[in-house]
Amino acid sequence: SIGHDCFIGKNSVVSSFANFAGNVKVGERVFIGMNAVIREHTDIGDDSVISMGAAVFSDITSAVIVVGNPARIVRHNESKRVFK
Repeated sequence: SIGHDCFIGKNSVVSSFANFAGNVKVGERVFIGMNAVIREHTDIGDDSVISMGAAVFSDITSAVIVVGNPARIVRHNESKRVFK
């Protein structure tokens, strides 16, 4: 489900059952896993990966991988070069 005033960048993937509140901005080449939840007024940077079931409550920088509830950065996304 995608709330009001959301923006999803080019070449991004939103998996089944992901939920976005309003005013979420997703950058380019982002992957959002199944059952992820994104809080309103949140920005997700380019080349990031949001894991399955993650609960994102604050902005996510570019090129990182986040997991958990609340979502936390576990490492930088070195595979970003594959998408470009």
